[in-house]
Amino acid sequence: MPKFSVKESSCDGADSGHISLNPSKSSLIFIYALVNTHKVKMLIDTGATKTFINSKILHHLVSVDSILKQPSSFLLADGIASFKVLGLVDLTIEFNDFVTPIKAYIAQNLCTDIIIGMDYINRYNMSINVKKQTVHLESHNRHAVVPIINPTKSIKIPVISCSTISLSSNTATTIQVIIPISAISLPF
Repeated sequence: MPKFSVKESSCDGADSGHISLNPSKSSLIFIYALVNTHKVKMLIDTGATKTFINSKILHHLVSVDSILKQPSSFLLADGIASFKVLGLVDLTIEFNDFVTPIKAYIAQNLCTDIIIGMDYINRYNMSINVKKQTVHLESHNRHAVVPIINPTKSIKIPVISCSTISLSSNTATTIQVIIPISAISLPF
């Protein structure tokens, strides 16, 4: 059977023409932080001008009367599709003892709990160290270093026995199986 490979850009982000099989780093950058004292997963999005929070988690983080109901819309990166927001809310994002206030727009159906946009990135001089897999923030001569979440996706592969077998309880045996993949490389 033929081998499976995917041509990707090189690890440094420049297309050098080298083939990288099964790249180990995700192109999306997620971090964890305490948002109003609750642990939240956040996506760092340098293409977003503002910071957004998913309306689905908002009731866990703030009281209803702290929400400034101010419907508005933003354009997505394509410059055509609009993105509707329900209002604005003040949040406190904390990394250990590094506390950072920010206003976030409330949106429905986000792909994650919070999207950190360029308003936050610029305000806290956020930088991303891809090699060390960390995010650095600074404000008022204080610094914080936050690890990037290493994405782990579980892969489910159907496995079919090559023959019918019967096993007694508490026994083990080796059997031949068929899987619908010609080749795979997985980290363990």
